[in-house]
Amino acid sequence: MTTTATAPKLVGPVKGGGFKGAVAFEWTKFWSVRATWWSLTVGLLLTVGFAAMVGASADASA
Repeated sequence: MTTTATAPKLVGPVKGGGFKGAVAFEWTKFWSVRATWWSLTVGLLLTVGFAAMVGASADASA
């Protein structure tokens, strides 16, 4: 004997969607996840480091 489960039906309109909801979600995630600051810092340092290497290489080869 098998039973089938039906999905619950939503009551009322869904709120918080769209662009405004996405921005609110990302803002909450940005301020609540601790690794965000580490990721931003490492990304910034890598960008500056690679830019310095390319700049030094271009200056040396000119």
